[in-house]
Amino acid sequence: MHIPGGLWITRSTCPQGRVRERRIRFRDAVPVGRDRRELRRRFRQVNRAVRSELRAETAAELQRLSADRVLLSGLVPSTRDMDAIIEFADGTQLLVGLFSAKAEMERLGLQAARCPIWLVHVQPCFGYRRFWLWLASADRAVPLEVLASVQPLVMAQPDERGGRR
Repeated sequence: MHIPGGLWITRSTCPQGRVRERRIRFRDAVPVGRDRRELRRRFRQVNRAVRSELRAETAAELQRLSADRVLLSGLVPSTRDMDAIIEFADGTQLLVGLFSAKAEMERLGLQAARCPIWLVHVQPCFGYRRFWLWLASADRAVPLEVLASVQPLVMAQPDERGGRR
């Protein structure tokens, strides 16, 4: 690959009036071969660490909701990628992708205004952010068992989204 004019840097170590310039080759500026493999390895390592940290935070949040018996205040339909947004009485919102019991979950969401519904138990499952959730309500004898992909819902503030001001 040819870089027109090349990359040049000036050395500030030279005395005034005698500026020597040294050319930097493309090969020195862009990582190749072994360096790229190392960068990819580091990226994968950081990605794994971030994903495990997010999973631990989500699990801790779900455990807190189940231990405190926080009531479910509503179920809001979401985009086609994720099935619903679950809202709890304390203001916590979770983005949930349901893998099982979708119809029962929708019915339970409609009942949230009439009878108390809460998260009884949470168990981490295989896969990224997948959990078994058990939801109980006052009018059901058996808790509803749901396999779902759960992540905290983070709403971006207008100044965090970027764009024009």
